[in-house]
Amino acid sequence: MFSGTRISYEKTLQIAKVNPYRNYMKSSAGVAAGHERAYHAGFPDIRVKPKFKLLKSDRVFTIGSCFARNIEIYLAKAGMDCISLRHTFPGPYYDLGGQDRNGALNAFTPNSMLDVIRLGDRDDRETAGVVQVGDDDYVDMMLWGLRSLNGAELASARATLLRAYGEASQADVHVITLGLTESWFDTKDSIYVNRSPGSSIKTARRGERFEFHNLTPQQTFAKVDEVIQALRGLGKKQSRIIVTVSPVPLASTFTDRDVVSANAYSKSTLLGAAVAVADNYDFVDYMPSYELVTMSRREDAWEEDGAHVKSALVGRVVDFFSRNYFED
Repeated sequence: MFSGTRISYEKTLQIAKVNPYRNYMKSSAGVAAGHERAYHAGFPDIRVKPKFKLLKSDRVFTIGSCFARNIEIYLAKAGMDCISLRHTFPGPYYDLGGQDRNGALNAFTPNSMLDVIRLGDRDDRETAGVVQVGDDDYVDMMLWGLRSLNGAELASARATLLRAYGEASQADVHVITLGLTESWFDTKDSIYVNRSPGSSIKTARRGERFEFHNLTPQQTFAKVDEVIQALRGLGKKQSRIIVTVSPVPLASTFTDRDVVSANAYSKSTLLGAAVAVADNYDFVDYMPSYELVTMSRREDAWEEDGAHVKSALVGRVVDFFSRNYFED
């Protein structure tokens, strides 16, 4: 039985009649056709109807992948208080070293997002998802991109993670950037992690404790909805939530599909869930960052690796967000 949105024939015609942006192949009411506003433009002209407006004084907490990190940097430059930017990890903790930053907070799947939001409620909050790989040598699978840490470093890193999500309740706005459906489940601690056990030789040796789960569309919708409910349950009931989908593709797939098809499945599944969940709540809105990037000119959108979005285009996406969601 159909369980989605139900709209009468008459109401549907009314909605279509007043939408000048509904035609993909031909222009109407002085508005260019969809294909002209998408792929044939330097930057897509996509129209949105925001459910709510934001203030520059609003506090923001971002959850998601590296694209979410890029978004928060630009929001901070625009003068917004990005709570998630406050919580950095020492540069030497990262695999590639460098400066202190918060990239370790990256969360890629709806499953791992939900579990990290709820991590502070667990009795094993300080150890869940941690793999001991040697004497005084540990890998925190909830934190992305960090090298293995000694006990003191692990305690410091996990405290930063818990502190960051502990402050998520202070946000007026939560921005969720969904990244992947391909997920890894730690069967020992019953928690979804944010890195593959095959990401290092050390964790690969403990691979037997992990299971690969690729979410179905139904599971994805349910998990994204749970993420929304978990954020609303943090304490700031009036917070607004913006859901996006990261345009950054899968680096590789753990399925038997061509990575091109696997990526298309992952992104379309996440996009469908994001739109469907947003349609259910007046405090949740979908922002088309995925479309803005993937429908831009390739040479303008992607770095040479074909995966990471050029900084200038991220800036245009955030400018689009600002123009549509901020109060004048």
